[in-house]
Amino acid sequence: MELINNPVFWEVLGAILVLIFAAPFVYLIYVAVRVGYDAWRNEGFRNKPQARMVVPMFGELQLFGDRGWEGMVRFSATQQDIQVAIDATESGPTVEQSAYFELIAQRYHDLLPEIHESLSECVAEDWEFELCGVEITADPQVHGWTGQYIAKTDDDGDMGYFVRVVDWKIAGVTGAD
Repeated sequence: MELINNPVFWEVLGAILVLIFAAPFVYLIYVAVRVGYDAWRNEGFRNKPQARMVVPMFGELQLFGDRGWEGMVRFSATQQDIQVAIDATESGPTVEQSAYFELIAQRYHDLLPEIHESLSECVAEDWEFELCGVEITADPQVHGWTGQYIAKTDDDGDMGYFVRVVDWKIAGVTGAD
């Protein structure tokens, strides 16, 4: 009976009960923070290439998981180095994708007036556009390709635009700041 009337007993018992009931919640918070930190820290690993290969049409390409193969290539139609992104498996771009890229270069100047007209509808007339990348889909004969353009602006700096081409016709233009 003397123990029950002792205030130190109740303080110790209260502290033990708080630890017993609070410990799982504290642990869950610790785990959540740790998982979040690990995911944030490992984000950089997803941006590192998983494989590299040299393809005659494209040169050196790097595989970035579900983003596909990427690299810099000399685009013969403009004689500029551009970024190329190819939706392909781990075995690399297909022969059809390589041939399609060459076809894009051959037909690019024929498409250029329509591309510039579509881009001009989205922006001020005095902006200049520069091709900076080409995305090739897994089945380009069906799904086409996308040209990535930089618009040189006077006010806001550079803006990016994506021109989707399907069956050699402009299928849409989207922009990003």
